[in-house]
Amino acid sequence: MLYCYGYAAHLHRTNEKLKLIEVDITMKRSRSNSEARSKKVAILCTHPVQYFAPFFRELGELSKIESKVFFGCLHGAQGKSYDPDFGISIKWDCNILEGYQWYTSSRKSLTDLNQIGSLGLAIKTCLQIIKYDPDYVFIFAYSPFYIAACSLMLILAKKKILLRADTSDSALQRSKPKGLARDIILSFYYKFVYHFFPIGSESYDHYIRLGVCPQKLSTAVYAVDKKVIKPIKNLTYKNDMQYDRKDIINIGFVGKFTPVKDPLTIIEAITHLSIKERNMIRIKTAGTGPLFSEFMSQCKKACIQCQSEGFLNQTEMPAFYQLIDLLILPSVQGEVWGLVVNEALSQGVKVIVSDNVGCRHDLVSSSSAGWVFPAGQSRMLAAKLKEALAMWPWTKRNQPTPFISDLTTAVLDIIQ
Repeated sequence: MLYCYGYAAHLHRTNEKLKLIEVDITMKRSRSNSEARSKKVAILCTHPVQYFAPFFRELGELSKIESKVFFGCLHGAQGKSYDPDFGISIKWDCNILEGYQWYTSSRKSLTDLNQIGSLGLAIKTCLQIIKYDPDYVFIFAYSPFYIAACSLMLILAKKKILLRADTSDSALQRSKPKGLARDIILSFYYKFVYHFFPIGSESYDHYIRLGVCPQKLSTAVYAVDKKVIKPIKNLTYKNDMQYDRKDIINIGFVGKFTPVKDPLTIIEAITHLSIKERNMIRIKTAGTGPLFSEFMSQCKKACIQCQSEGFLNQTEMPAFYQLIDLLILPSVQGEVWGLVVNEALSQGVKVIVSDNVGCRHDLVSSSSAGWVFPAGQSRMLAAKLKEALAMWPWTKRNQPTPFISDLTTAVLDIIQ
């Protein structure tokens, strides 16, 4: 009898051990399945942006990541869209909605997203994101109102926020009260962000200044699609008369002819040069805008040869860069980065940029890439032009520029 009781107890203990082992195996399998499951990433963006689309595609192609982009509107993605700065209706020459999953909350204009009425759209978008049930929500920007409202609701929903925004303390001039209010609001918001992806040195410094821990920062600077703007090695000049002449340098301006881009400073700077130096310069432009007519008029008045290519799409830009030797970006405000600098350097073109161009720290670090001058100071720009002319002619060599995959890699390092 005692033997039977002892044996029964032994069976009971053995059975309990088997149950524990079974539970342990089940838990391990559950963990393994959880780790094997694709991470889901929702991406929140105001509208389709040409230079964001390659990142969306890259993320969408990864087997370990499931992603979906949530737009507030489809500005610029379907048909022609009027651009008030260019002053014309433009249409991209590539499908920026292709190659990834996406959802849009509306067909409204981009300006509508900065109105309090966009609160309804923000609620609609957040409900869709919550339904999608992502592990992370990657938010591009912290404004306009639509993005801010979405961000607040997603924080309340306890979603892990990844932030990549045009954060700069110098791109825009603010009054002290506005600057202080911005700092207080952003400092509070940043406490709820899981991880940040600064776009460059200025952006990184902004986060550090507002108390973000360096361990939560992964810098990945803005990049262009190198499948379109292909880096060219061993560049040679074209066999035309101007490129055979060492006393001619082709200077380019790319972008919107608006006061914040300050293209007229280029003409003013050239007038400060000697007659011999002025005679060396030819100007080529790609773009248009409200100051375009005045720009051409001042060129004519100053006897500067200028050729305009008008608005050019992205696929047309490499051919334009082959026509110029030096790009000038004289922006006085709002130039958080300056992607045309990426494009120019990848095509072997040197640059002169103002000290309001955000990428100057990261891409224009020496005269091998170009020069920096104080924004709005035409005589200082003239001094940099003199330095460039003294070095001319130089051999066109493309400078190393960032890859879009840099951001993809940085994101994977955080979410895996």
